[in-house]
Amino acid sequence: KRVPVEMGSYGIGVSRLVGALIEVHHDEKGIKWPLAVAPYAVVVAGLGLGTQDVAENMYTALLALGIEAFLFDLDQSAGKKFADMDMMGFPYQILVGSKWRSDQMVDIKDRASGAIVTCGFNEAVSWIAEHCALVRNSVLAV
Repeated sequence: KRVPVEMGSYGIGVSRLVGALIEVHHDEKGIKWPLAVAPYAVVVAGLGLGTQDVAENMYTALLALGIEAFLFDLDQSAGKKFADMDMMGFPYQILVGSKWRSDQMVDIKDRASGAIVTCGFNEAVSWIAEHCALVRNSVLAV
C-alpha cells in the first residue's frame, strides 16, 4: 500500500557551515579561516608611530588588485592588535612596525602555520597576490 511520506530536516545551511568551519579551524587564540572561505584574505596593521600611512598604502594597493583586505586602524597597543587579529582569524596579517622604520620591511604572518615572511612593500603585495591567486585558481578548478 502506498503511503505519503512525511519528512523533516534540520538542514545544513550557511550558518551551520560557518560553525563547522570554525570548529575545525581554530586554536586557543581564535579562528584560523581557510583562505578559500575567509571574509577577508589579509589584514594590514600599522604598529606604532609613522606606520599608519604605510599600512593604508598597502591596504589600497591590495584592494586595487581585487584582494579582500581589512585595514586594522584602531588606536590600540601592538599586543592588543596581535590578539584581536589572531582571534578574528585573518589568513594573512601584514604587520608594519619597527622593521619598517629601520629597514623599510614588513612582516607577513600566515595565521594557519604561524610562519612569518619579512619583505619590502612591493614584495609583500606580490606575495599576498600570488597566494590568493593560487587559492582562487584551485577553487575554480573544482
